[in-house]
Amino acid sequence: MLRGGRPCRSPSVLPKRLRVLLLNERDPLHPKAGGAEVHVAEIAKRLAGHGIDVTQLACAHPGARAPAVEELEGLRVRRLGPLPVYYPRVVATTVRETRAGSWDVVVEHLNKVPFCSRAYAAAPVLAVNHHLFGHSAFAQVAWPIAAGVVMIERLIPRVYRDVPFLAVSESSRRDLIERGIPGEHIDLLYNGIVPPAREPTPVSERPLRVAYLGRLERYKRIDLLVRACAQLAEHRPDLELVVVGRGAESARLEALAAELGLSTRARFTGFVSDAERDALLAGARVAVCPSVKEGWGSRSSSATRSEFRSSPPMPRACGTRCATARPACSWPTAPPRRSRNGWSGPSTRSSTTRSG
Repeated sequence: MLRGGRPCRSPSVLPKRLRVLLLNERDPLHPKAGGAEVHVAEIAKRLAGHGIDVTQLACAHPGARAPAVEELEGLRVRRLGPLPVYYPRVVATTVRETRAGSWDVVVEHLNKVPFCSRAYAAAPVLAVNHHLFGHSAFAQVAWPIAAGVVMIERLIPRVYRDVPFLAVSESSRRDLIERGIPGEHIDLLYNGIVPPAREPTPVSERPLRVAYLGRLERYKRIDLLVRACAQLAEHRPDLELVVVGRGAESARLEALAAELGLSTRARFTGFVSDAERDALLAGARVAVCPSVKEGWGSRSSSATRSEFRSSPPMPRACGTRCATARPACSWPTAPPRRSRNGWSGPSTRSSTTRSG
């Protein structure tokens, strides 16, 4: 059975082809797809390789005519319509199809608005947690929407009380426990990476370059990185900044860099291929993640080797040191931490240029 949840069929009576219904707002081809969607695609591809049927219920792409149903390397994506109608349609579709016995398990990703599928799905539910927004939602969306997100997140201890969780980091696990999820219901499953094809250049031979990789959104606080680089550039004229990714904050960040005199030092690449991403990370001295919620996530693992013991050991990846803001759920009890892979420190604005 799923631990603490509803009974599941024993392995001897599982269907020949396990059927998984996956709930995640954006599919891997969505214009605003990020790390969670990469996680969805890579896991689904590997599950499909084991003969498992994986279907995602996603929202439509804004301003684009993406097909209603699409196959993506083993992942079947069903787009239920634009965002205003997406969540109600997820509920209706999940209720109808799980009651009809169309799915053996529902896998819900908690990284935007919780689906609360445990309340209506007639199949076992597994929750995958990257991070929850909490009050950081007010830095990303209009306050009525942010208030709604916070209110729904407060339902998590009640709705998900007996649902098994997979958390991608220890800080995400602690956040769930602090919100009322029993620790014995949470397993850790760290984000994996696809290592680059070639060995990285030694850090000492690289230019003095700082890199950021990820979506350009307000809550990720890339503006702190731009301001910190402007201060550091006063003492290091050879300093460079490379911002890899796209998002709603792109124009504002480029304008900020110009205002602070970084026009010739800062490069905003937009979306790039995996090979170019690896080359940019491998050419940097340090990769920075200033987000108040995400800490040492998949982008940090992509830049450096894993700091967690694994068998077999994980590859070194791009060999770049990382500096991350410690997620809000882990301070003030945890001090700034340094390892062979980088630094994880307080996420306060005043500490931005002092840490490390």
